Amino acid sequence: MSLSANYAGSCSTTSAQYVHPNSPSPGPRRPLQVPAEPNAQLVFLARLVDAARAAVGSGQGASGAAVLGISKDQQAAAMEDLADAIQQCNRDAWVRTFPLLMVEVSSWIQQPACGVRTWAFWLLKELLLRQSHLFTDNNLESQLNLLLQGCGDPHRDVVMTASQALQILLSICNEHHAMTLLQHLVQRERDSHLRSRDKGARLVAVLDGTRQLITRLDRTELQRLAFQPHPETRTSLLEALVANLSDPETCVRRSAVLTTSGLWYRLGHRVRDVIQVLAASSFNLLCIYYLKLHGVAVDAGQQDVSQHPLIQGPSGARE
Repeated sequence: MSLSANYAGSCSTTSAQYVHPNSPSPGPRRPLQVPAEPNAQLVFLARLVDAARAAVGSGQGASGAAVLGISKDQQAAAMEDLADAIQQCNRDAWVRTFPLLMVEVSSWIQQPACGVRTWAFWLLKELLLRQSHLFTDNNLESQLNLLLQGCGDPHRDVVMTASQALQILLSICNEHHAMTLLQHLVQRERDSHLRSRDKGARLVAVLDGTRQLITRLDRTELQRLAFQPHPETRTSLLEALVANLSDPETCVRRSAVLTTSGLWYRLGHRVRDVIQVLAASSFNLLCIYYLKLHGVAVDAGQQDVSQHPLIQGPSGARE
């Protein structure tokens, strides 16, 4: 594997300057010499984690500011070695090393240098792709919270890497457990968003993740979560989604519309019967996106979309 050494440097916040993590390094890298014997691999991984920890520490000055020079190259090399080891070391070695690495990753995502934060989420993404057995129901909640922190980061490259990792996590995890957690997170992140008056990036990540799981969850379980209140928030999934349709942030409203229309598409007109009491502008927008999911394009300026046969039809549900 060859990752970008540019990650060790400063991060940009504009797409023109953004360098994707999958960019090749400017020069060839030495191949990682991984021992074949299982116990030797365990020792080898521990040394790689120690080297990455030392490199991150050497890249920070006394004030927390990034130190320019060789330490940046050391950080890139150490992180790339870990990424290569994710591919090459065996399953059992990673089962025993994973808790140790997660302690460091949890520290790295707090670092002031956004390059280090990006590397941390990049390593998580690689683990999700190549050592997915490490991610279980027991650590799903902590992993979701970790990735949401990246989704709310102020730097674009951190956000993109964490968002990609979150999408992978939600594609391989236990969808029943994940949806229960996200139902709670929708309310938690909304409350936090309204208190802090931020742009809602974390909330959007949760809404987008909910939309992803809506397509995975079996219909019976999805219907239960959609209409039954969560034991902690006392709010059903549908109620939590609808609450975001009038959010002041455009990105939150858009994600809420897409997710609610996706729920309607899966569960049918029982959802319609709840949301049709919304303001006409909100309901018509949901109708437009619901019809799009059916492959129907409408001109809201030329017709009353709420009267379309698919809106007024008998069921409207799709498996």
